[in-house]
Amino acid sequence: MFSVRSQFSLCTVAFLAACGSSGGNEGRIVVDVDASSTLPIVSAITIVTADGQFAGRLRNLEQGFVQDTDGDGYAYRAGTSATRGAVAEAGILPGTRVAPAPSNVVTFEGQYQLAIIDDISVTGTTLSGEIRREQGDLELVADFGRGTLSVDNGPFRVDGAISNGRVTGTVRYENVTGSLVGLAGADRTVGVFEGNSNTVTYAGGFVADAQE
Repeated sequence: MFSVRSQFSLCTVAFLAACGSSGGNEGRIVVDVDASSTLPIVSAITIVTADGQFAGRLRNLEQGFVQDTDGDGYAYRAGTSATRGAVAEAGILPGTRVAPAPSNVVTFEGQYQLAIIDDISVTGTTLSGEIRREQGDLELVADFGRGTLSVDNGPFRVDGAISNGRVTGTVRYENVTGSLVGLAGADRTVGVFEGNSNTVTYAGGFVADAQE
């Protein structure tokens, strides 16, 4: 028997820019998980180091790292663990920042990236699934007067609330709803997100610049 759990630990958030990714393990994965584990499908927003490292090691790793010349950005990964099962995590780099929030409506354009394991099944102590990275363009609309941040970008949707420049809310990807944290200011918005179900776990982030 297994269950699904989302984990949340807010790190210091703020402003972003460049991107990169690594991995090379895309495709079918089959792993043994701890028979005593009650949560072989996990997603989390968590703390990462300044160079995008996470606590703990994962196998079958797919990951991405977004960072500008000031060290601002986010990192994400998905992989497997004998004790945690299928895992997806994302975090904003410490010290990341954005400009003060305005009071008008601002349109942001940028890109999201994520790592995902889907088609997950667990038989006894064997977990299998498909792992990959995905990315896409997005246009977000922030109404700072009403305190909302939203996007309906086909497979990726955002429904966020803005308070004092900080963003919280939900995302939806592959019809799986997850959680979102981030920042939004006059210059750009950045966020990280995670979500899972009985067959899917994903985590990633986005950065988008304000359009004149």
